[in-house]
Amino acid sequence: MVIWYVFLACVLYGSECMFPMQWRGTWYQSRTIIDISINSISRKGTCLQKDGNRFLMLNNVSEPCPFQGSYTFTYANATMTNLQCTHPVSDIRACADESKFKFIFKHCPGVPGTHDQVLDFQCLATWVNGEKFMYGLFTEPWMTQDEYRYRCFMHSFYGSSGDMSMSADATCQGLQNPTLGAVSMSFSRVSWPRSTCTFPRYLANQNKWRDLSGRIRLEVESGLQVLRLKERLPLGTMMYKDGSAVAVSKLVLRCVQSVGESISGLIADFFIYYTNDSCVSGYQCLRIIKRDENVIELYVGDSLNSTDANCDSRQFEMSTKYVMIPDVNTSVACSASQKGIYQYMDKASDCTGMVDIGCTHADEIVIETICPLIKKSVSILQCLQSWRLDGKAFLITQQPGQQDSPAMCLTLIETEFGMEVQADNYCEGDRWTVKKKFLNYLLYTPPDGCPLKRDIQSDQSIESDRLQNEGKAKGHTGFAIQWDANIGVILACAMTVYCVIVHR
Repeated sequence: MVIWYVFLACVLYGSECMFPMQWRGTWYQSRTIIDISINSISRKGTCLQKDGNRFLMLNNVSEPCPFQGSYTFTYANATMTNLQCTHPVSDIRACADESKFKFIFKHCPGVPGTHDQVLDFQCLATWVNGEKFMYGLFTEPWMTQDEYRYRCFMHSFYGSSGDMSMSADATCQGLQNPTLGAVSMSFSRVSWPRSTCTFPRYLANQNKWRDLSGRIRLEVESGLQVLRLKERLPLGTMMYKDGSAVAVSKLVLRCVQSVGESISGLIADFFIYYTNDSCVSGYQCLRIIKRDENVIELYVGDSLNSTDANCDSRQFEMSTKYVMIPDVNTSVACSASQKGIYQYMDKASDCTGMVDIGCTHADEIVIETICPLIKKSVSILQCLQSWRLDGKAFLITQQPGQQDSPAMCLTLIETEFGMEVQADNYCEGDRWTVKKKFLNYLLYTPPDGCPLKRDIQSDQSIESDRLQNEGKAKGHTGFAIQWDANIGVILACAMTVYCVIVHR
């Protein structure tokens, strides 16, 4: 997709496209640092064609719109009339993604050229050439021709008010000033709710957080009043100059009021104002729980029908939960109290095996599985974070060497028969639902922890141990570990590979 304009743009051919030597380097422009190389400008694109000081740029990357927030506006369609559509007023609604907003045009009876119409818009380029310009496209699926989708705007915003004119076609021709164009609009800003709180300071311990799926990123704005949940797009979809993957905003949370905190200070509730990726805003309750220095849980409640800050436990019964860890993780020693080599038996098949927690390597769990007529398989998990709660140990694990791959939460519960292990993506403990057939293991407590030298037992000795302990395993829940298809960890049992999928 060709998006034009850095300073000016035109479609010309035959010129070699390089920026002058004196332009190249790092520059400061309107609170933004930009880098200019031989043929590209950061966040603007790569030069395709040149004529003098006019350049045609190639860019698939959107950029923040030059004005943020929600507005009401009146408008006039100059192609039909000079009358202003003032009653009812129209709206611009903010979106979680700062490069998007939603036009809600209202029809004014008796004013030609006015219609009830909702249009989503995405900003693709902004520049200043005497006047301030914005270029972008309407993203409605019924707009199939680019001539109707792309539009140029001239704008002027001052304080809580502003004016903006829109071109009649996909060029910037015909725009004379912010109040004179094919469609001219006059804006009044709708203020954000006043904030009387800040989110916990420990959220700023890390520059960025991620959930266990690896798809959701949490960004904490300076001042601790705004949280942004972004969805990371697949690697290779788009790359910025700094090499980071593109992430699009899904939810923006603004702190309005603190409504409760536990005595320990580990649980805090907030009344918040949200904006989502559907350009809908409203009020919600948010609970933040600190499990460890590098583990937090977010509970985002449903949208509220009023502005009453009544965030009791009922608001979080059906909330959306996010378990967040640092975006960049280093491995840690697995929980010391569970350290050892365990034998296990699969009650659903004839498979047996061993689970090595922190013995071969302090930060790894090694799972060896042996099934009749099938070769032994070995899987390795790396421990990223750990903590204890209510007599349970929690371990967040991940395949080694795969920083962006999904992580998994193991819940370890010690019993008189051994140790039961549950696995899910939310550290829910007993609140987990299993779909399809799953493996059912019980880990037997090792008598002496880690041996000085670990010898892998033969098939015969493992089978003997399994028969001796079979009675203990009956009637007890066991070891269900989910391997996400993207992780590719496979446990072979009884000539059948079972994928364990654990949902919230």
